[in-house]
Amino acid sequence: MNVTEISVEDAIQKAWRRRYFCIAVFIFLFLLSVGLIEYYNIHRACYWPSFLLTSVIGIILSNYVEQDWRIWAFSNVRNVHALKKRATEDGFMPAKGRVFELLEFNNEKYRMQWQELQKRFELPDNLTEDETIGNEIVFYFTKYARISKLIPNLIFLSIVFILMIRGSVISSENKSDKGSAITGAVLLLLGLINIKKGYQRFINRKAQLIFNQHGITLSDSNLIPWVHISNEDIRPTYDGVDPDVRIYSLVFDVNGEIKSIPLNEYTVSMDEARRALQTYRLRSSNTSR
Repeated sequence: MNVTEISVEDAIQKAWRRRYFCIAVFIFLFLLSVGLIEYYNIHRACYWPSFLLTSVIGIILSNYVEQDWRIWAFSNVRNVHALKKRATEDGFMPAKGRVFELLEFNNEKYRMQWQELQKRFELPDNLTEDETIGNEIVFYFTKYARISKLIPNLIFLSIVFILMIRGSVISSENKSDKGSAITGAVLLLLGLINIKKGYQRFINRKAQLIFNQHGITLSDSNLIPWVHISNEDIRPTYDGVDPDVRIYSLVFDVNGEIKSIPLNEYTVSMDEARRALQTYRLRSSNTSR
């Protein structure tokens, strides 16, 4: 089986495009069914069967499209272990024992093709340096990250201040209303503390993280050499509220201590961070030989 030069990231991006296509088809079919129900004046109780039918069609289509993508991707990407890891993280390969694995419809042709591809997992990934990566990658707070802590607290403080002014007018007429004044003072103090933190973030233009062939430099300017680092990786986690929101973190072991640094608020993309992490590790290994 010929393997073309397709990167893991290119394959994942193609998978996302196909997923968006399936979502667009589902939305189109559902709106079409709603339009037909309204046009022919069918009883509105048919909305739910229509939704269920389009959902089943969407699941079947998504199942076929993702299986077709897997065969293509694992046939054309050299580093199949890295691809499987990313595909599992992004939901294009359901983890064993999960609900979505039970929704898979595997026909005989797909099973035979997938079984044939298992031979490629016997080879280790071919890790190479990315020549587009410079001498170092520097992570800064994004503009949004710098103002996101400040603006909400300014709004909160403004509301508290207005309420305190109104409360002082009422309190002058009702001198027994001391509880509101105390509550307002506490909220004002909390608002000022948060404003200070937000302002410190707003003016912070220092490097928060640096990757290079010498190691990883943290925001406190402490350089951790590669020789003390192991099992470095960039992993997604969920925020616990919205299952579609992922928080990517740099996770690595430093002499037995696990460190985890969230990366979502920084200027470097996750793709570039992954490529830089691998490249600098390889450059460090080549230099120490």
